[in-house]
Amino acid sequence: MFSALWSSPTLNTWASFLSRTVGSLLILPLVLHRFDPADFNVWSLFTIFLGVQLLADMGFCLTFVRAIAAALAGAADASCFSPDARPVNGAPTNWPLVQRIIGTMRYVYIRLAAMYFAGLVFGGTALMHSVINQTKTPASAWLAWGLVVITGYVNLRTSYLGVLLQGLNQIAALRRWEALTSTCAALSALGVLSLGGGLLPLIVVAQFWALLGVWRNQYLCRTINNRELYPLPTPHGDTEILKATWPATWRSGLGVAMSYGLVQATGIIHAQIASAAASASYLFCLRVLQLVSTFSQAPFYSKLPLLSRLYAEGRTEAMIKLAEKSMRLALWAFALGFSAAVFFGADLLQLLGSAIVFPDRILWVLLGTMFFIERYAAMHLHFYNTTNNIITHIANGVTGLLCIVFILGLMPHIGLLAMPAGLLAGYLAFYAWFPAVMSYRNFRMPFLRFELRTSAGPLFCFAVAVTILVYRR
Repeated sequence: MFSALWSSPTLNTWASFLSRTVGSLLILPLVLHRFDPADFNVWSLFTIFLGVQLLADMGFCLTFVRAIAAALAGAADASCFSPDARPVNGAPTNWPLVQRIIGTMRYVYIRLAAMYFAGLVFGGTALMHSVINQTKTPASAWLAWGLVVITGYVNLRTSYLGVLLQGLNQIAALRRWEALTSTCAALSALGVLSLGGGLLPLIVVAQFWALLGVWRNQYLCRTINNRELYPLPTPHGDTEILKATWPATWRSGLGVAMSYGLVQATGIIHAQIASAAASASYLFCLRVLQLVSTFSQAPFYSKLPLLSRLYAEGRTEAMIKLAEKSMRLALWAFALGFSAAVFFGADLLQLLGSAIVFPDRILWVLLGTMFFIERYAAMHLHFYNTTNNIITHIANGVTGLLCIVFILGLMPHIGLLAMPAGLLAGYLAFYAWFPAVMSYRNFRMPFLRFELRTSAGPLFCFAVAVTILVYRR
């Protein structure tokens, strides 16, 4: 039993997400207690800009994970990455192809990191200018921003290490070490805040552990598969692999930009035009729901490499059963996490004597419902994407455009509340149903039976929480 738990991708992914989520939840009260709204806004925006690495990745991460999974399943060449590739049942792992993919990954991430660095130095600095200048100690805040920029560059440049570990299905080892690192980072941050440290010391500690995480992934890559992959291939842009992976990559990248990127952009824009207090309230709500959403991803996202491999092997029934169980656990995790946040968040802020105003219940309902829809639809989307017939650009692209139209249309009537209201309207109009319809059609799954086994219970729990939130005094 211990061996099964130790090597379980889901449990270790959950441990990683739990350590990060609990760490953030433990740090958040102290930050709320010690930081005024201006410092809180700066700290929250730093987190958003570090998260923008998902946009800078441009969709290469999941594309390369699927490519490595296909090579492990015996893909003969890069043509097997296409949607119409035939299953490769019983074929041995194509290690030369894995080596080519690794070299291409290193080549790509060097260039992505350079673009990300330039974007933070010029665009990010311009957006942080007014927010940082509202703090009592702008000089230390600017120094902290410099550390964020440098660490962000290093992290993205070495992202291929984490991608390689995921593609080789070393999820358990990767997430187990991530859990340990995240726990140490959280304890260090708690120590800094408990001793009276402010924004700069907190950022220094966080970036130290982030850089240590790079060394951790290098160590893990050296030890897997009896070191047969080391030394890793030098960076090399393999034209065949780039050509085969680019169609899926740009679709995924556009999808991330129009979903995650758009949601985070509302936080950045809010900080530019709202008061420090109002912006802090919005960023607090956004941050808490992002933590709940991230934690709830563990049961499903930890299975993506295995789902890709099952598809490559033609084992559709096994895929459906695994997706069903993983989606159900993920949605329950979100529904229960949201309930805890809205019922106990206000009491926690009051207990801490925080200067941050607890977000209005309307904001919780709008953003919470949007995030629930996002979790539901995103899992169907990634499930369908295991076919390498990427529709992320359609699902998220159309949804993002609708969100922008709704936000601009509502802004003259309801002000800044148009941001969460517009996001929810856009998601309801398209994203809530399109990815699910595509996965049902492709895998020929019965809608009612599948939903009764996956989303029905969590949706009822979420609806009860929203109802209580709306009508309680």
